[in-house]
Amino acid sequence: MNEFMKILLSLSVSGALLLLLILGGKPLYKNRFSKRWQYYIWIVVALRFLLPWNALFPFTPDTTIVGSLFEKFDTAAITNEIPASPNVTVSVNPGNNEAEPIQTNRDMTAAAMPEPFNKYVCLFFIWSALALVLFVRKITVYQGFIQYIKAGSTEVSDIKILNLLSDCEEKLNVKTRVELSCNSLIAFPIMIGFFRPEIVLPVRQLEDKELSYIFVHELTHYKQGDMFYKWLIQTVVCAHWFNPFVYLLEKEVNQSCELSCDEKVISVLDDKAKRAYGETLISFLKSNNLYKSSLASVTLTEGAEQLKERLGAIMNFRKKGKALRILTGVLTVGIIFAAVFVGNYHEASASMPANIDNDLSIQSDDMPAMETLEFRGTTYYLVFNEAQLRAIGTGAYGMDQNYMQQADIQLSTDEWVPIGTWDNPFTGTFNGNGFEIAGLTMTDPDAEIIGLFGVAKNAHIYNVILRDCDITSAGRNITGKSVGAILAIGQGSRSYDNFVYPKEASPQPTTPAFFVPLRSNLLSKKYPAQSASLIFLQFVNSGL
Repeated sequence: MNEFMKILLSLSVSGALLLLLILGGKPLYKNRFSKRWQYYIWIVVALRFLLPWNALFPFTPDTTIVGSLFEKFDTAAITNEIPASPNVTVSVNPGNNEAEPIQTNRDMTAAAMPEPFNKYVCLFFIWSALALVLFVRKITVYQGFIQYIKAGSTEVSDIKILNLLSDCEEKLNVKTRVELSCNSLIAFPIMIGFFRPEIVLPVRQLEDKELSYIFVHELTHYKQGDMFYKWLIQTVVCAHWFNPFVYLLEKEVNQSCELSCDEKVISVLDDKAKRAYGETLISFLKSNNLYKSSLASVTLTEGAEQLKERLGAIMNFRKKGKALRILTGVLTVGIIFAAVFVGNYHEASASMPANIDNDLSIQSDDMPAMETLEFRGTTYYLVFNEAQLRAIGTGAYGMDQNYMQQADIQLSTDEWVPIGTWDNPFTGTFNGNGFEIAGLTMTDPDAEIIGLFGVAKNAHIYNVILRDCDITSAGRNITGKSVGAILAIGQGSRSYDNFVYPKEASPQPTTPAFFVPLRSNLLSKKYPAQSASLIFLQFVNSGL
């Protein structure tokens, strides 16, 4: 869920950036480019909001604007401690006679650690709940509108009108049968339905010419797939309900939809016919609509302000020249490339190149040799098993290298040697990638540094899950030991998104009733401190 929410938020940012880019250039192309282009170019923005292009398409660059931005947030928001285990100051002896206070993680194995609170899980449930509610509401509005229209509709049986509709279908090469009805509850013509389209006319006297314009207009909406387009935008709105820019996208698409349809209709009309078409639009504006839902239908007209823009576009329409069409194509390609380079958050583990051998996941446990992965200019050694994990800091696998875990690792009961010492601290990067390391065991009573990583300096350790670790008995003979399940001593190191689940203690034999182990801290809770020794003597003298 962490990665899902990061990808969702990055898609929201990248979609908004692309939207602003296109809107910023609108004054330059509004009166020059075709309305159809201005309508369909928003599909690129919608897909940018919905699809993680970096994961779907291999040709996307490794470094993108939003991807880099989210990577910086990932590293800027980290802390030097595990959230559930605050740092405490303990004394350690790094090899000299003077104790040096070091900020280390408190021993997380002192008590079982509960499942951590994950903010991304909380955000996921909030997002999904509101997105679902919004989508269900839109579906309900759609169904309510359709039922409203169906309830008051009467099928048109006038042969003359039906023949006119048939002629328009043939003219536009529409193969699907389009139903025709009239309804007294609507003020202007609409089309409803996805796969079974139906044109609904208001109950009023209409001339053949007006009917012809209405049929061509609505059939053009059907041919363009405008109902599917509108619901694509509604999907974007539901998925990114928290982003105000998606509502701006919705508004732009609704306005461009009618302008695009008008342009298609008048492309074959002369000036006189264009004027007649505009007068048909005006005639329906004078009526008041009792019920309207842009989610459920495509309409002939939607308002005075938009109609003014549409009439201006109708009267000023000119066919575009070849040079302008070429320029439009070049700009389209440029916007697509901009959508790609804006990018989105994409974790390294999801971006593994196809040339990495699939057999890596089943490497032998006794083979310490590590494969490498080149990702965004950085080389990572891939860690699949215990032998490779223990090999960190030896030979070619230096303490200054970058490592990425690629599978759950079950450690043997052999004594674990922490990665990094005072003389040779770990200075590289270790990405646990959300995989588990189970069974880490340290029992050496003289261990001074206890943890998966011992001493790290300016290192980067994250996404590590340590399960069933047993380090409670280690260092029991050392007073100034340094203990941290993930990292014992981190000098300027960054450690975050790490979780530790200690090994549960084995059941202990029942203590005989005649034996009472004494602990001064328990006695002091019930008796005054000065009476503790007296109580102890009473137990002894009683023969217990």
